[in-house]
Amino acid sequence: IHERLYTAERGAGVRLNGEALGPIPDADVAAFAAPRSLRHTVVPGVTVVPTRRSCAIDYPLLLEGTLQALGYRSLNPWDHLPGVLMVDELGGRCAALNGEPFAAGVTSPMLVCARDAALWQRLVTEVVTPEWRADHLR
Repeated sequence: IHERLYTAERGAGVRLNGEALGPIPDADVAAFAAPRSLRHTVVPGVTVVPTRRSCAIDYPLLLEGTLQALGYRSLNPWDHLPGVLMVDELGGRCAALNGEPFAAGVTSPMLVCARDAALWQRLVTEVVTPEWRADHLR
C-alpha cells in the first residue's frame, strides 16, 4: 500500500526499498507518539502526539524522522520485534520502562522506542513519570 519495503538484519543495518538508511533524524522538538493518557504532558522540546495505532505505520515514521519516539502499552512481540530490530540497527533505543531491552516475554506498563538513548532516558524520566506509572501498572 505504501510502496515501502523495509529489510533489516542484526549487524547489517536497515534498508528501505534496497537503499541503506542512516541514523534516525533529530528534530528541534521531539514528536513522541504515545497513548492518550500521556498527551496532557508538557515537557520543553517534546510534543506528545497520537500513535497511528499501527506498528506497521508508526515504526517507519520513527525510522524516517517524522517521529522521534514511540510509546506503546501493548507489548505483543509480533507487533514490535521487527520495528525494535530496525530502531536498534539505526542507533536508537527500545526498552521497557525499567530499562530492560525489548524481547519476547518482556513485561512493562509501556515500551518506549526513541531515536537515541538520551531521548529514551529523558522520556522515561520526564514524560512517563512515576506518577503515571503508579496509575497505569499492569
